[in-house]
Amino acid sequence: MAMSTQDKDFLRLVSRSPDCGAGWRHVSHTCWALVEQFHEPQLIEVDKANMRVRLTEAGNVVVKFAL
Repeated sequence: MAMSTQDKDFLRLVSRSPDCGAGWRHVSHTCWALVEQFHEPQLIEVDKANMRVRLTEAGNVVVKFAL
């Protein structure tokens, strides 16, 4: 999987953000566009109603070993 620099930066941002429980991270209105533009949906779970995301198991592997 060849990821764009923007997608890699987004995953780094998510992984550095404070965990608000069960791996979820709140996303500001300003940054929500990054969620919508993310090209690797299998790497994140999205909770649009509460404006939060979390890494999937595959997303955690990518962050840990590939970034």
